[in-house]
Amino acid sequence: MKKYEEILDRMHFIIGSTLMDNNIGRQGIGNIEPVAETEILRTNRRTYMELKVMMMRLERALYG
Repeated sequence: MKKYEEILDRMHFIIGSTLMDNNIGRQGIGNIEPVAETEILRTNRRTYMELKVMMMRLERALYG
């Protein structure tokens, strides 16, 4: 697998897991209490920064 494919796979996983975490956090499924919206936003900011770094790595892998 090429480097850019690995980066894309990682990005796909992060986006999907973040969406699921946000959904579960808002609903509070099972014994889990709903998470405050401020906490969800904080984790989303961290995910956004991770994705920005991965985009820079992807550009470097694709264009050198």
